[in-house]
Amino acid sequence: MDTSEKYRKKLEQQLIAAKERMEQKRAELAAITEEIKTDPTRNLCEDETALKVNKELSNAIQKYGRLDKRFHKEKSEFID
Repeated sequence: MDTSEKYRKKLEQQLIAAKERMEQKRAELAAITEEIKTDPTRNLCEDETALKVNKELSNAIQKYGRLDKRFHKEKSEFID
């Protein structure tokens, strides 16, 4: 296995891990949102936990997007 193939495999593993983290954060935020909906004393826009998880989700989405873009760029170079 040459270096470019190893790099592609590593990039693919990173992409899978980033997608899993993104899905985990999305599920976590959904659970918090449901929790807040049932508690009239809490406000989604002011809840520290929800804001923190939302920021983590945003970061995870951005990371996944960057890795996906890089992966597809590398993949197209392998095909050429």
